[in-house]
Amino acid sequence: MREFKRTIYIQLELPSNLDSALEECSRVGIKFALPKERLLAVVGTWWKTRHIAGNSIEFGSYKGATFLLLALLSKMNNINQKFLLLDTFEGIPIKSKYDLNRNSNEYHPKEHQDDLIRNQASALSIIHHIEIHKGLFSSTIKELNLTQPTFAFVHIDANVYESTLEACQFAIPRISMGGQVVFDDYNSVSDLGA
Repeated sequence: MREFKRTIYIQLELPSNLDSALEECSRVGIKFALPKERLLAVVGTWWKTRHIAGNSIEFGSYKGATFLLLALLSKMNNINQKFLLLDTFEGIPIKSKYDLNRNSNEYHPKEHQDDLIRNQASALSIIHHIEIHKGLFSSTIKELNLTQPTFAFVHIDANVYESTLEACQFAIPRISMGGQVVFDDYNSVSDLGA
């Protein structure tokens, strides 16, 4: 795995058609917020789960780019996974006393970002591979809990303490044997609460 510094501890295997998938994403207007090293770490970690039972879930999807890429790679490689994107799509919710370096007005995507993600997914022919869940994690989790999901891959990028805690409490007990969790905010100076 990689730390968020430029130090590489191990080289993760990546899908052979990653460059093609990135070109397709660019064609439909997808722009990645993650630096390339971190994006490759997420892709490589997800790739390790391609034979694990369960779906993939992302807490804090922002503009949806990372999971649209993974859903496209899943389709291109005949991997049977659903990709669940969870976000308010309205910026960071109320922060706690642990979130000293965050403001509630951060991470505001364009209005109707969830519709834009659906349009991009349609253009990539992956609309049936994704589920968009708009709202606070606490509300979304109640709905998802009814389906008794299991996860092969979990990406937590919640940026604030309460949301990260809710994501962990919901997703970690539902990870299949051999599944993986990526904490985007781990060791981040601006996200110490998360």
